[in-house]
Amino acid sequence: MSKIVKKVSKVIQDKYNPEGILINQNNGKRAGQEIPHIHIHIKPIYSDTKVFDEEGFRKTFSKEEMNKLKEELAFN
Repeated sequence: MSKIVKKVSKVIQDKYNPEGILINQNNGKRAGQEIPHIHIHIKPIYSDTKVFDEEGFRKTFSKEEMNKLKEELAFN
């Protein structure tokens, strides 16, 4: 999927010259997923495009909590 996303993003960039491209994939109702299947959003961003700013909406973790998460999520 990532190879296709990269190709589609390049075509969008080359043809439509957006200021940026927002790529996201939502998992779960709380994250905005309405139908439980995988799909990836590839959104060209222009100066008049509304983009959700996540600042102030993310949980903040202490250094100790981040280290614990790093250990819990590490795999070989």
